[in-house]
Amino acid sequence: MGLAEFEWKKEEKIDGVIYDMSPSLGYRYGIVNGNIYRIIANGLRNSLCLVFMENLDFKYHPKENDDYLWPDIMVICDRKYLKGGGYSGIPKFIAETLSPSTAKRDKTDKKNIYEKAGELRKEKLIFEYGI
Repeated sequence: MGLAEFEWKKEEKIDGVIYDMSPSLGYRYGIVNGNIYRIIANGLRNSLCLVFMENLDFKYHPKENDDYLWPDIMVICDRKYLKGGGYSGIPKFIAETLSPSTAKRDKTDKKNIYEKAGELRKEKLIFEYGI
């Protein structure tokens, strides 16, 4: 099997609808998220909290449905809700890095979901391209 058969795919599921988030948004997006991740990870040293960058599903209503989001940056402190590739607790912090292709959904659907998810401490929208 060639590498093309293992193509990386990122998707999110909102209200039962799957949104393809592939392909990657590019190196600038990665630099922005990497910098945010590094700053937060350094600040969380000697803490029970963990920071994730684009690699953990946030299952925001696990008792109601199987919908999930893939936040760019997510801080969690209650590890009992970690299972496999997902987290079903209430994150302490979420950051979404906006780009022209994601800004509308990030500022509406996802922002509303994050606000309704519970006692989320902070949610930030980062403007990568000056939107």
